[in-house]
Amino acid sequence: ATLAMGESVAFDYSPTACEGGDAVRILVNGETALERAEEGRWTTAFGRSGVYEIVHQVLRGGSVLGELKALYIVEDNGAVAVQDCWTELPDGLFAGCTWLKSIALPLGLGSVGADTFVGCTALVDMTVPGDMKLRDIVPDAFARIRTVRIADGSTRVCEEAFLDCRGLTQVTVPASVKTLENGAFEDCRALKSIFFEGDAPKVGGVWTFFFVSSDCKVYVMPGTKGWGSVPGRWNGFNTCYAV
Repeated sequence: ATLAMGESVAFDYSPTACEGGDAVRILVNGETALERAEEGRWTTAFGRSGVYEIVHQVLRGGSVLGELKALYIVEDNGAVAVQDCWTELPDGLFAGCTWLKSIALPLGLGSVGADTFVGCTALVDMTVPGDMKLRDIVPDAFARIRTVRIADGSTRVCEEAFLDCRGLTQVTVPASVKTLENGAFEDCRALKSIFFEGDAPKVGGVWTFFFVSSDCKVYVMPGTKGWGSVPGRWNGFNTCYAV
């Protein structure tokens, strides 16, 4: 199904954290969306702009045994920021959200459901943790992502993080990143600019930028180290100062 701005999003929820006799309660902005002891389906309203606090509670004997909170900030321009999230994004969370253009995923996110972003045909901009591979986050759409920022606090861009992301044109790397692992940007043939906010990171191998065009330009911040003379060359790319 195709969802427009203002429509609701429904997705399956499996209470994997529960044991025999425990129940699950899902709260969306303080309102109970689901409370049952077996797999169920609940609905939230990510099609509307606003702030959504989603709380997953485990109940035992009518009392709250424990809870996890996630915060989603949805803007009118189709951008979503995920804060204080669970260790995973539920499967199908944004499925069919054709209004979704940009999403910021936080550091510490463990996994993303295979169909979390299925049908998000307008999604072209993402902030992603450096230890995750884009094809694992958006398996049906990684080739159309245009701009990426590595999440602040990431210390590396993992091996093959953006392998075959042939639509990718721009990447921003925060100062916290110290290593670009082998194959991190392999076959990113449309990549035109990489913005580094800190010192030059260690490059993990010959495949890190394999098949990236030599026309790609590296932008660095004044006062950072490891770039040699600027303007100049770094790992086969022209460097210049970001303005």
